[in-house]
Amino acid sequence: MSGCCQRFCADFKNPMFGIDESPKGTLDMDASFNIGKGLLSVAGIIKFITLAIAVASEIYSFTATSIPEFYPAYLTPWGVFFGILHLAGSFVLTVFYSKGTNNTNTNNTSVLVKITWLLYSVAGVIGCCITVLFWVAVFNPDKDNDMLDKIMMHGGVVSLIILQGILLDRVPMRLKHIVFSDGVALLFTVWLILQNTMKVGNPHDDDDDDAIYDTMKWRTETTSAIIQAVLVVFVAVPLFQVLLWAASLPGRRYLSGSNGGAENINEETPAAAVDEEKAQVPESAVNKEEGEA
Repeated sequence: MSGCCQRFCADFKNPMFGIDESPKGTLDMDASFNIGKGLLSVAGIIKFITLAIAVASEIYSFTATSIPEFYPAYLTPWGVFFGILHLAGSFVLTVFYSKGTNNTNTNNTSVLVKITWLLYSVAGVIGCCITVLFWVAVFNPDKDNDMLDKIMMHGGVVSLIILQGILLDRVPMRLKHIVFSDGVALLFTVWLILQNTMKVGNPHDDDDDDAIYDTMKWRTETTSAIIQAVLVVFVAVPLFQVLLWAASLPGRRYLSGSNGGAENINEETPAAAVDEEKAQVPESAVNKEEGEA
C-alpha cells in the first residue's frame, strides 16, 4: 500500500511527458507504443483492426441518427472522436515511424508520441464517463433501439482503446494528464449550460424544455444539474484517471541499463531482470577468479 502511495506522489512530481521513473528506470517509449513494428506485424494488424472498428462505429452512428447535423451537440461522438485520434496516432507510430529516437530524454520524444500518449488519457477517461452516464442515466430500453450502435458508442470503442493501451502498447498513463481530461469535461459542461439557458434549441422531440439531456436541465432543475456536473468533473473523471493509471503500472516497459532492469522487461517481472544481470558476468572476471584459485 505504501509503495502505491509513493508511486502516486512520484507521478505528480514527474514532468507531463517525463520518461524517467527513478528508481524504477527509464521508460522505453518505443516498446510502450510498439513504434516501428510495421503494418504486417501483430501490433500493426491489431491496430489497423481497432482503428477500422472505431471509425466504422462513428460513421454508422452518424448515419443512424435522425438528425446527423445536431449529433455533434452530444458528448458521445466527441468521446469516440478522441478515441479515433488516439488509435490513429498509435497506428501511425507503429507503421510509419522508426524506433530508436524517443528514448534519450523527454525533449527527444516526438510530438506525435506525446499527442498519442495524452489522447489515451482523454479518450479512456472521457469514454468511461460517457459509458457509465449513458447506461445509468440516459438509456431507455423502451425507446432506444439498434443495440449494437448503443453498445459500440457507449463502451465498445473505449474498451478497445483501454485493452490496446494496457495489453498491447503498455501506455504509461500519467496522472497529470487529468488536466486535459477534466478540461474536456468542463468545456462540455459549459456547452450544456449555454445550450439550455440561452435556449439554443433542440430539434429532437422533447416533453418539457430543450435540454440535450433530460437528466441535466440547467434552466428548470438547476440544483440537480449542478450536483451532476460536480460529480462528473470532480469525482468521476479523477476516479477513472486513477484507475487507468493504476492499471498501467504493472506492464510498463523500461530501457536496458536503466534501474528497471533488462530491455523491454515489464515491471511485473523484476526477478527475471535480476537473473539476467547475474548471467551477464564479464568473462574476464571469471578467468581472474579461476587463476587465483
